[in-house]
Amino acid sequence: MTPLPIRLRLTFWYFAILSCAGTAVCAATWILLQQSLVSAAQDFPETLAPGRSPAVHSAWSQAASTALLHLFARDILMLAPLLLLLAALLSYWMSRKAMNPIADLARLAHQICEHSVNLRIPVSTVNDELSDISTTLNQMLNRVEAGKRNIEEFTANASNELRSPVALIRTEVDASLSSPRSNEEYRESFANLQQEVIHMGGLLDNMLMLARADAGKEILNYEVIDAGRLARRVGENWSPSMRQALLEFHVETCCAPALIRADLVSIQRLLNILLENACRYTPPGGSITLRATADTERVLLEVRDTGIGISGEHLPRLFQRFYRVDSVRSRQQGGSGLGLALAKWIADQHQATLIVESEIGVGTCFRVAIEQQRCPEPRSRKTLVMAGSV
Repeated sequence: MTPLPIRLRLTFWYFAILSCAGTAVCAATWILLQQSLVSAAQDFPETLAPGRSPAVHSAWSQAASTALLHLFARDILMLAPLLLLLAALLSYWMSRKAMNPIADLARLAHQICEHSVNLRIPVSTVNDELSDISTTLNQMLNRVEAGKRNIEEFTANASNELRSPVALIRTEVDASLSSPRSNEEYRESFANLQQEVIHMGGLLDNMLMLARADAGKEILNYEVIDAGRLARRVGENWSPSMRQALLEFHVETCCAPALIRADLVSIQRLLNILLENACRYTPPGGSITLRATADTERVLLEVRDTGIGISGEHLPRLFQRFYRVDSVRSRQQGGSGLGLALAKWIADQHQATLIVESEIGVGTCFRVAIEQQRCPEPRSRKTLVMAGSV
């Protein structure tokens, strides 16, 4: 059964209240009038008319009272339809008056569409329920506008990022097909194509992970791991690349176990992102250090380089998606502007803090602080998942 509209239900409620109130007033008036007539009849000795006996006077008073009450009842019944009509009109006016602010809110909300998300609902100066509703709706619109803006920026940036490698691949293929070439020239073309395909693959992987993260579908499997062993394993994987880039690479860990509760795959990806950035922006002959240390409460994972550094004006926006300090140089070196945004998301999922310190011409340091886990009892050590055993 379809419920009645709120305005109609409110009208019925007002009509019922007014009808009950009118009936109560008429009943109270009837009772008071009857009591007044009875009281006047009991006091007839004082008002006895000359030449009339008390019995005659009493009968006359009782007949007059009954006639007066009947006359009052007749008048009430005659006025009842008019009173009910007035009650209905008053009920409709009151319900309309009460619902007008809500109708205004609905009318303003209908004017807001995908092209006018920046519109806002006026908030009444009266601190009542309607002002609370308006404030809540405006806060919701702020979130919707921010989400829409992020989607538009993400779509535009992703399209731009994908356009460049696709254009390079097409240019390389067209050049290879335009005229016969030697094997060395074809090999060079294929090497360029491979680099662009690798770049596009990494970009798509980062975009897919961020999309799953935004949708809440990225599942992390938290385990207790040793940050020292994790750093040493990641360092072993990066040593050949560092030697090839003519960079000094050091891995420093503490002697005691530095246990953290983390997702092994994602925390390795975070360190790989930081090391890749350090390797990309550190000139040959520079130095990069991967350090894992622990204090009484936290484990610090640190990547420090002696690269070109980052200006202070860029640090607040460094973890935004598709943001680059030097867009031309970053794109030439294969950067997509998504790595640090992904690293920040991974740190947030581990309730860790990711901070950056940098100085132009001196270098940059990224530091991840994660809560340290207590050492388990000896009998349960075999249940630990160490980075080196995976």
